[in-house]
Amino acid sequence: MKNPLLYILALPACFMLAGCPYESAVPLDPPLIKINSALLGKWQDPIDTSKYYDVSEQSIFTYKIIEKLKDEPESKQYLAYVSKVNESAFLNLWEDIPGEDPKYLLYKFEIRNANSLLLIEVSENIDEQFSSSDQLKSFVRGNMANSYFFSKTETELVRVGK
Repeated sequence: MKNPLLYILALPACFMLAGCPYESAVPLDPPLIKINSALLGKWQDPIDTSKYYDVSEQSIFTYKIIEKLKDEPESKQYLAYVSKVNESAFLNLWEDIPGEDPKYLLYKFEIRNANSLLLIEVSENIDEQFSSSDQLKSFVRGNMANSYFFSKTETELVRVGK
């Protein structure tokens, strides 16, 4: 994964995860990796086709993700951006709720190919909370190799449209 922009493929996958990942009051770092417009579009779990995710550009660094259930008029809106820790890509994701402070969900993700990605949540079993992004990133860097750090839940999403 030499191209960090490819990491953006994982954005919609975070909504498919069944468990509750680690939540943080701070992100890993500020948005620093520009979005890749080639990765915008419609994504879906190949097994559970009842919902899909439209990924679009919110800003030069941030993605807007709309989660849609096929038979429901309502949708949820999320914002996300990518951070790097060592050589791994992480997604900082939060539900876009006006008037509320973000609660960042963290996911490691890997690109399988241009139309498929794998998302792995940071385990909800982590209790530590941090007051700065530097503290959180240092903790992730120091613990991400430990077996307890990531959930056993992995989610794959595939591209289903532009």
